[in-house]
Amino acid sequence: MKDRINYLITNIKNLIFDKNGVTTTLDYILIFAISVLLLSSSVFVFRMHGDRVMEQNKMTQLELIGEHISTEILDIYLSGFRGGIVDAENGKGVIVRPIDLPPNAGKEPYSITLSNASVEVKSNDLSTSTNLNGIREDISISGNINSNEGYIIFDGSSIEISEQNPTS
Repeated sequence: MKDRINYLITNIKNLIFDKNGVTTTLDYILIFAISVLLLSSSVFVFRMHGDRVMEQNKMTQLELIGEHISTEILDIYLSGFRGGIVDAENGKGVIVRPIDLPPNAGKEPYSITLSNASVEVKSNDLSTSTNLNGIREDISISGNINSNEGYIIFDGSSIEISEQNPTS
């Protein structure tokens, strides 16, 4: 038994004072720390790339929504005058057209604002604007809706976008 205790004490002393053992332990710790740093930075880079792709996707969706609204407005404007449906001077006709929109852009709600010459689509952190070309300057363009659905109303002197149907 005494031999066994001496053997253990000798082995413990060898481990404590063995310089090779310290070097191996430090090598292990350093390699582990460097590996963790490399892995963490790789994950960070891939997340940043994913966020950038999501933001570009959301911007594209907002631009497409703005172009869709712009096209609908121009279609109503042109068909109203060409078809004789709307005549503001004689108080003739109002066009009300429902528009279906996606509920979210990039998993976030958005709003649409019409001003005199543009359609602006905004989400929490992004915004895009689409010009309305081809509409007379004396036609008033206004309104604001949130995601989902709304109505475009044209009465010959103004174009409005609204969440409420004025005919119901």
